[in-house]
Amino acid sequence: MKHPGGLEGQGFVLNVFKESPWTSHDAVARVRRILKFRKVGHTGTLDPFATGVLLCCVGRATKLSNVLMDLPKEYEGWMRFGVKTNTGDSSGEVLQTWEMSPPPLERLREAARSLEGEILQVPPMVSALKHQGQRLYKLARKGITVERQPRKVRVNSFEILAVEGPRVTFRVRCARGTYVRTLVEDFAELLGAGANVEELERTAVGPFRAADAVRIDPPPEAAELIAKAVPMAEAGLEGAAVLGGEAQAWPHTSVDRYARGAAACCRGDGSIGECRG
Repeated sequence: MKHPGGLEGQGFVLNVFKESPWTSHDAVARVRRILKFRKVGHTGTLDPFATGVLLCCVGRATKLSNVLMDLPKEYEGWMRFGVKTNTGDSSGEVLQTWEMSPPPLERLREAARSLEGEILQVPPMVSALKHQGQRLYKLARKGITVERQPRKVRVNSFEILAVEGPRVTFRVRCARGTYVRTLVEDFAELLGAGANVEELERTAVGPFRAADAVRIDPPPEAAELIAKAVPMAEAGLEGAAVLGGEAQAWPHTSVDRYARGAAACCRGDGSIGECRG
């Protein structure tokens, strides 16, 4: 099929808003059906209950997935303090409850700050990591728990924004590989309780913002998605450099379109390669 804008054979990136309770695969499948492009992938799984930015690489841009995965992430959500579940979120079975209110706001913020920087985190059983070739979440569904080794992750900031009863609103800025559900559980444990994430939105991936993401429910026309994309071969377009954990625009980048969350990473000549500073 000949695609709108002469994009056949080229690659681009779309900033898609993933809805709940879709899996990330569900969102990719929708993009694939709308565009009738076979080669579509995403750059970082969002849990089914979570919403927000899901970067979809289309065509040749799938080769840049690992580069885009390294962009810093931002999340906002709220946790229910005093309730621990087997998944770390509201979809799981309640394991334990605490008859206590959250501590004062300043004590909450102190505990959150103690989890900033490089920390060790044990991945949750409900995750896409593999153990002896099997996804952990598939083992968890069978009631099987296996030992997981702690991993070093980076939390750039962990802010407590508000407290209302057992509801604690937060914002996290972090690097690739950080599990927000686990961060929340570790946070509550520091305060002598449990907690689970009730709602979570990925509000940004690098310069791509949720406010600028294209909605695909109901499915838009292919031309509407194409209008949000930047072809890799477009003259003068270059990539997003990841320098010191922060995304920066290269010289001559189409900054206006990039700010709208639609730019693809590529070299100025339209070829594909890792972004370099």
